[in-house]
Amino acid sequence: MLKNNKTKAFLILLLAAAIYGGCKKTEKVTVDIVVPKSTFQTLVTDISFKQKKASTIAYTDSNFYFKNLSESGADITYRWDFGDGSKSTDKNPAHAYAQPGKYTVKLITTLSDKASDTSSVELTTIIAERIIKLTVAGKTGTTSAIQIKDLRDGGYLLLGTVNSINGAYDKATTFLMKLDKGLKQTALKMLDANIKLSSMSTCSDGNYIFLGSTLGKTTSNELIKMSADGALLWSKVISDDSFTDAQQTGDNGFILTGVHNIPDQYGNLIPHSLVIKTDATGGIQWKKSFENELVTSGAANTLAQSDGYVVAANKRRDPLLPGYCEYCDSVCIAKLDMQGKLKWHTTVGWGLNNETGSQVFVTALKNNTYAIVSRSATGLYIFSNTGTFLDRKLMRSPAVSLTTTIEDNIVVQQQDWGNGFRSAISGYSNIGAHLWDVGINNFTTMPNGGAPCCGFDSWPIVVNALKSGGVIFLSNLVDINDYHYEIVIDMIDANGKIM
Repeated sequence: MLKNNKTKAFLILLLAAAIYGGCKKTEKVTVDIVVPKSTFQTLVTDISFKQKKASTIAYTDSNFYFKNLSESGADITYRWDFGDGSKSTDKNPAHAYAQPGKYTVKLITTLSDKASDTSSVELTTIIAERIIKLTVAGKTGTTSAIQIKDLRDGGYLLLGTVNSINGAYDKATTFLMKLDKGLKQTALKMLDANIKLSSMSTCSDGNYIFLGSTLGKTTSNELIKMSADGALLWSKVISDDSFTDAQQTGDNGFILTGVHNIPDQYGNLIPHSLVIKTDATGGIQWKKSFENELVTSGAANTLAQSDGYVVAANKRRDPLLPGYCEYCDSVCIAKLDMQGKLKWHTTVGWGLNNETGSQVFVTALKNNTYAIVSRSATGLYIFSNTGTFLDRKLMRSPAVSLTTTIEDNIVVQQQDWGNGFRSAISGYSNIGAHLWDVGINNFTTMPNGGAPCCGFDSWPIVVNALKSGGVIFLSNLVDINDYHYEIVIDMIDANGKIM
């Protein structure tokens, strides 16, 4: 209903039809003009609850839903200007913006084409998050992330798998998807069914190196080079071992990190860390198995540096010696020379960690220190570039992966527990001082871990530094309707804010 809103307009009418006694007569007339009030609210869909919430921020290509709160009536019309050239006359329209930025939305509410009122709101669109889901035979599939890396044109290359809901893991199809700077899909390559990939990193020539199998095996024992379009350039079986990470070295060769299983006196396979250096085509130049000189397990990656290689792992007790336990008893950081010979190593007790039998990640900082975390453990360790132990920080939640940003900060991806399970990341300075915490959909985590009831479940996959600053991280979001996975890509700046 139209409310009784009135604006007083003063019209001065000069009546000059008759002049009496040489005087002009002037009369002041007041006219009441009813002006309809214009106002509106913007809503966006919250992926946490699949519901709409009030907000002036949304992701690119995600709808703003406009709730018209203006006065209504038979003679009232509405004109929307969305600030990007698009317009609408609907009462409650929805509109999505293709590009990130700020847009001023105006609503003009008019009564009988005579009186109108205008309201406006500034909206912001961001590219911080994108949900990726593919189909199998025309039906919703479970889509899982593996890795994401930069493309030379400024976009991204996403590695993942898709299979039917409740389908067997070994039947999943591996894909490569190109995304532009706004995380929009520009190309999709479904790889041959026999190609199974478990890791991806960039090469200096613009191509990519993968670990996996071209023979349909689930063991990652091949080094595979492909273009961003998914064209197979070459592949090489390295050994019977399984590998977790491969990085290009300064001589255009590769450094591989993996696991070498050795049977004990009872026939049980005991995993030991393994580092292999290859030439540019995968030919082995040397290998270092940590089973004699230094017994370790769980190394997840190796840092290639100008004077050698740095690896971190769990130091194990020798199974042939008294006091052997299944899990390692300490964290070990070691430096190898260019020929794979041990230069130095340092061992420190894990202490306050939740668990110490998982993969161990190491990253280098510009201040000549190394940061180390163990998957499923809560300790962040800092060592000098000569292996001196400097500090240990207790993190909020167990770690999954870590990276170093161009701002020289440490970012750790973690698994939050409480009212479900959620992917989250935390920022730390290069000396381990805590800076910020954030989860997917900019979901703020609680100080002691977990999240307010009741949200979404998601699995953390990997976090990588962005060339322009900040980080990009992957998570697998669980759809609660049938529990299939959808990939979520988030971008966070150096201050822990969505981009």
